[in-house]
Amino acid sequence: APQNVTANSLNVSAMIIRWNRISIIDAKGHIQGYTVNYSLNARKRQTGSKTVGPDDDHTIVNGLQSGVRYSVYVTAATSNGTGSHSDVIVVELPEATQGTSNIGLII
Repeated sequence: APQNVTANSLNVSAMIIRWNRISIIDAKGHIQGYTVNYSLNARKRQTGSKTVGPDDDHTIVNGLQSGVRYSVYVTAATSNGTGSHSDVIVVELPEATQGTSNIGLII
């Protein structure tokens, strides 16, 4: 399984997920890619996934809901199938705000 998975919010609707790639020695077959799986933390069923190439060690997921927690894990696909998943981590996206005020702005 991919190790040292981290997830951080980039903004109110996106997060970046990073992991350590599986070494050739530890792989049980030729690594064909990694899949990031994510779900709303309150629900256990998967909300979405994103697959990237075998040389990638991070990805950005967009179009998420603001102000909620997501559970995230990463799996690797090899020529022998999908391996076990990483530890599940939780990332919370910030709440969306109404914008900024121009009060006090001198033009």
